[in-house]
Amino acid sequence: FLANFHPERGYGGRIYGIMDRLAAGVPWDQVGTDSFGNGSAMRVAPVGFFYYDDLAQLKEAAMAQATITHRHPEALAGAVIQAGAVALALRAGLEGQGVNAELFLRTLADISEDLDTRSSARLLTLIDLEPGPIAELIPRVQVLFRCDVRAIEAVPPAVASFLLTDDFISAITLAVNLGGDTDTLGAMAGAVAGAYYGRKALPEPWLELLENGPLGRDYVMDLGHRAAALKIEKMSTIRQPRS
Repeated sequence: FLANFHPERGYGGRIYGIMDRLAAGVPWDQVGTDSFGNGSAMRVAPVGFFYYDDLAQLKEAAMAQATITHRHPEALAGAVIQAGAVALALRAGLEGQGVNAELFLRTLADISEDLDTRSSARLLTLIDLEPGPIAELIPRVQVLFRCDVRAIEAVPPAVASFLLTDDFISAITLAVNLGGDTDTLGAMAGAVAGAYYGRKALPEPWLELLENGPLGRDYVMDLGHRAAALKIEKMSTIRQPRS
């Protein structure tokens, strides 16, 4: 966190204090605050990828990374729900299967209910929504969620943006047109949709516009490849028969 921290990026005010405490040597699991924000859910997608085949480990890792900055039950539940959504989407994509929206949502509610019952209950309100034109979906989702910086108001509409559309571009288009914390909504919806539709679904013009300095697009994509290689290595080790 300290190595990649650039104050001029305009982080939320609390983050500067967290970075100061980390720099002063305070242990990582003691620097966070009781924040209900969506930041720990926004960044959790790699956890969903790496533990897509083990929801128990996924939950533990999602909570651990959230705790660095966000300790509120809503934030913890949001991180677990978002990581779980990436995992379930990736499973379905790898298996070439469609997504059963109700089963998808109930699974996410089940793994997060013990952290925050209200978050899991709010998530299940999405079951009644039906896919449709983006212009019609926007007000339907906005009635249910504020789409603001709270995890409980941002994670479910991001998940809905994936479940209510049928391609990567539409998922992000719906998410960012919901208003509120649009960059975070787009990031979370894109993570879930990307896990399902795969790299080929990402429009090249969009990728070409991404910042590509020392820690930019190519750096991040290389991290993804390295994570995938590590996951494959781990899986092959686990599957080796005992001698």
